[in-house]
Amino acid sequence: MTSPEQKSPPHITHEYVPNPDKQFEIHPLTDPLELHEARVLRANVYIEEAGFLEPSERDSDGGEHDIDDSRSIHYGVYENREHTRHLVGTSRLIVKNSESEVPLPIERHFSVYAPTGSVEASRLVVETDKRAKESQLLVSLALMRSMIHTAQDMKAPYIYAVVEPGLYQHFLRIGLPAEQIAAQETVQAYNSENIAVRFQTDTIIDTVWQKDTDFLHRDEFGVRTTRYPRLGQFFSEKPIQGSSTPFGFKDVTNPRPGMFTRNLGFLRNEEQEALGRATVAIAGAGGDGGLLAEQIVRSGVGSIRLADPEDFDVENINRQAHSNFKELGRNKAEVVAEALLRINPWLDVEVYSEGIHEDNIERFVRGSDLIIDETEFTMPELGTMINRSARKYGTGVLMAMNIGFGAQVTSFVPGRGNSFESWLGIPEDMPLDEVKDLEVPISRWLGHLPSYVDIEVFAQVARGEISAPSLTGGVALASGIASEQAIRHLIGGKGTKRPSPVIAPGAIVVDPVDGMKVLRHTKIGFYTSMASLVLRNKLGLVPKIVE
Repeated sequence: MTSPEQKSPPHITHEYVPNPDKQFEIHPLTDPLELHEARVLRANVYIEEAGFLEPSERDSDGGEHDIDDSRSIHYGVYENREHTRHLVGTSRLIVKNSESEVPLPIERHFSVYAPTGSVEASRLVVETDKRAKESQLLVSLALMRSMIHTAQDMKAPYIYAVVEPGLYQHFLRIGLPAEQIAAQETVQAYNSENIAVRFQTDTIIDTVWQKDTDFLHRDEFGVRTTRYPRLGQFFSEKPIQGSSTPFGFKDVTNPRPGMFTRNLGFLRNEEQEALGRATVAIAGAGGDGGLLAEQIVRSGVGSIRLADPEDFDVENINRQAHSNFKELGRNKAEVVAEALLRINPWLDVEVYSEGIHEDNIERFVRGSDLIIDETEFTMPELGTMINRSARKYGTGVLMAMNIGFGAQVTSFVPGRGNSFESWLGIPEDMPLDEVKDLEVPISRWLGHLPSYVDIEVFAQVARGEISAPSLTGGVALASGIASEQAIRHLIGGKGTKRPSPVIAPGAIVVDPVDGMKVLRHTKIGFYTSMASLVLRNKLGLVPKIVE
């Protein structure tokens, strides 16, 4: 590094052609002039501003140094200003290579032992006006990210740090798992109160991801959401090894370019952009709803609302995409939301973990571009409540049902076709508490019965004695068809090149055994398939369930 006595110009101009989306760049510092810049910035902050060091510790060239600089990896963050770069932040990672070396600062100031191979994050300083910009201390985050990835590459077991109490609390807020390993005390060398902390290197980034998906109550409707901006994806992205890594505020706030380019060709640019502005509210996050939510997010929809009061149970394992033994007992909407945020960390997501009810239905529907009803067919009052609220706001409702290996998908659009109530034979003005007690024949729900269903099992379902059987193939087919119909709702219809969705009384019915059709009168279709099914059962063409 530059010796303390070496003289350098007070300001160094770096030629640079800026990228408007990448306001900063970070790289390891090896050039003597850049190292001098970093030491000057350190002196300005540690001596003049914070008073951590005495004025006598400023070197004759304007910087500051100590015995740990020569065994450290140094980093610098530069802001792109027109055609120049300006140093706005720096840090160092002190490496303990052997037991015979001078102890790390944390060992010198606290009763702490750091094993060989450990590293200590130190001298993290940021220019004053870059400490509280819009993306939560972005310069500091970039410095931390570089030190974390370097420590991981070195397979250092721990990253140690001596920090002020405020910085320690900031670590916890953003999800960095800072473990306090010694009592707070006054460190004379820094003229301040400090805390000794360490991070387990291989779990740091996973913990930040988890912090991103901690759901908090936000309003009186019980709506839950996560912090924003989310930082897991930013910390996960590895800086370019040994070279400059550009970054900017959009890295935290905006989806990465290229995430949805493979959609193009089937979708047009303007359609993809429209999906990014769309909000879809999904009531029911289990089988069809959970997988459909994932497909919609992968399509590029930028805002999702998920409602489901149920927890995952073992019987969901056979078909519900986000159920597994790790998630048993957890709320379905929260689990699905976490999975969606791992797919698109920039997603705007709201969770209604109490489900939808009369107190929050307006909040759920208002502002949504499409409602997807994946509530239980045994609870028609929920579908009725959803559709009545949707009609108030002129919003379409999409409904998908898995049936064996197949699926049925239809939509209800205000002012067109059948309403949800007329489709099921529910009086339009019937109060919800009466709808709740209404027995809606299954012939109203289904336009087709698969030719391979056991008629005895079907009869038990129709009588409400058992839950309807469900297969993973049918869930996949229902969600796949529904995702295409959702795109029609969001970017299709009159004035576009994309057709309108199929609306009730019509329905898309697809079964890999029985074929595909678009029914116009689902009740007729039901009884036609019912007659065929009865005959096939009598002829023994349908396998019976083993008792």
